[in-house]
Amino acid sequence: MNREDFPMIAVADSMKADCCLDPRDNGDREGWIYFDNAATMQKPRQVLKAVDEFYRRAYASPLRGLYDLSVAVTEEVRRAREKVAEFISADLPEEIIFTSGATEGLNMAAMWCAGLTSDDEIIVSRGEHHSNLLPWLRIAEATGAHLKMVDCRPDGTVDEVDYLKALTPNTKVVAVNLVGNVLGGKNCIKNLFKQAHNRGEVLCVLDAAQAVAHMKIDVRELNADIMVFSGHKMGAPMGIGVLYGKKKVLERVSPVQMGGEMVEQVSLEKKGLMVKFAEAPEKFEAGTQNVGGIIGLAAAIDYLTGVGFDKIASYERDLLDYATERLGEVAEIYGAGNGIVAFNITGIHPHDTAQFLSGEGIAVRAGWHCAQPLLEWLKIGPVVRMSLSFYNTREEIDKMAKILTRLKQEMSNV
Repeated sequence: MNREDFPMIAVADSMKADCCLDPRDNGDREGWIYFDNAATMQKPRQVLKAVDEFYRRAYASPLRGLYDLSVAVTEEVRRAREKVAEFISADLPEEIIFTSGATEGLNMAAMWCAGLTSDDEIIVSRGEHHSNLLPWLRIAEATGAHLKMVDCRPDGTVDEVDYLKALTPNTKVVAVNLVGNVLGGKNCIKNLFKQAHNRGEVLCVLDAAQAVAHMKIDVRELNADIMVFSGHKMGAPMGIGVLYGKKKVLERVSPVQMGGEMVEQVSLEKKGLMVKFAEAPEKFEAGTQNVGGIIGLAAAIDYLTGVGFDKIASYERDLLDYATERLGEVAEIYGAGNGIVAFNITGIHPHDTAQFLSGEGIAVRAGWHCAQPLLEWLKIGPVVRMSLSFYNTREEIDKMAKILTRLKQEMSNV
């Protein structure tokens, strides 16, 4: 786990930059500190190099050409798909669909449920990111299906007692996260999905966006029917993501988008247009794919697996414990788990806290974190979120705790 692998972090270390957008503008503050990893993770050199080499030395459109370069790019996409399948322990590479991110994947999953009726029920939790709430709300409104929102524990995880009450023979969809993006709680997905599958034909949808950079995920063990995640949360470029779907699920659903390379045959007949779709995954990947992002995703997987998730988890657990202890000396902590610490300083609006930290060269996020139903229900309101990665250090946490102490002292004198 080398900080030098991350150019944005290395620049801050070497130049003591106080502005991430222009590291050449040196200031007299301490080096820039990045604690917004839950929003997006910094990119290792290995990923940047892979993407750069594709665009500079190996750029062509996959699937469409018989010339050598196109064939080589097609092969790179195929290998990347296999790598993703192995990364999440999917049965087949054909179960991997490349998307623009978790949000697109969740919207695709919801659109596949457009055949629900007013007798059917969709279960989500109060702890979901808006991306795993709003698509299901839209489908419920369009089909008349009943959207059930189950309660959460104080750490944002699903209240399993309320969840079991919500499950009925009419339940057709369960959509929950593996790790919450605002309080960091981890759901017991294996048990939640087992209970749902025991009720019959229930589509179990897993949002793994917040978990993918912190732990090894096995979709077979979790028994997810559909799982989504975003590449940029795990060191890959923005604009690339994955939707995993069990083969039996992908075989029975129709593509949401239409375009090139997702059909085997199109012809005009007397009765109208005849279309024969390709097999999955091409069936769901209309148009030219984000090949640079796919190659970057494969490189990010290589990097994370090279470091090792056991090592990452151990280091981040120690770092989180230390951050919780130090921030607890000055702030009220609402949740701490899986690299996330959510807190406020009494009497100071979280936006003011975040802006003060920004002025000192520390990047955090403040607000509702696209989880307003959860924070309102818990009667917490907007919070500051500090989110860690394995390139962060105890020294950075100490600097933040010191600055927060000064902020609290200054505000108490106002």
